[in-house]
Amino acid sequence: MATLALILAKTAASGPPAGAIPQTTPISTPADPNGRAPSGSGSCPSSPTNFDPDDTWGNPKTLADHFRNHGGDFGAASAEEYAQMASAFLQQALANGYPVKIDPSSGDILATDPTYNTFGAYKSNGTTKSFYKPDPAKHGFPTNKDYWNHQRGNSCP
Repeated sequence: MATLALILAKTAASGPPAGAIPQTTPISTPADPNGRAPSGSGSCPSSPTNFDPDDTWGNPKTLADHFRNHGGDFGAASAEEYAQMASAFLQQALANGYPVKIDPSSGDILATDPTYNTFGAYKSNGTTKSFYKPDPAKHGFPTNKDYWNHQRGNSCP
């Protein structure tokens, strides 16, 4: 397994994908023997651990649909690029202090960037479940902030 710093260095070396939020300084964390962000207590991770850059999407069977539905929002040219952008977003969210929540029952990680209207949901191991730009017309809440506030999980400082 590659370290998170190596993953971010590879991403930075290849340049950001079109539509991506600017890259941040690579971060590294000690490996968690369980390969997941802390769960149960809802502790906030500094980054996912035991992260494999070739396995960034949690359920590969859903990637094509997610790309078809949301890839254009980020200017992604392929499902692979979309998955890479989703993974990079989590790293940026954790490194830059974006609003993050941890579901204490599953360890799932939610991240949002209200400035760029971006939302990501990740498994406790850091692989992506979903990545999109929320829309009140679709989620039914008056605002995206209301949508975020309704999401399950403990906010990280």
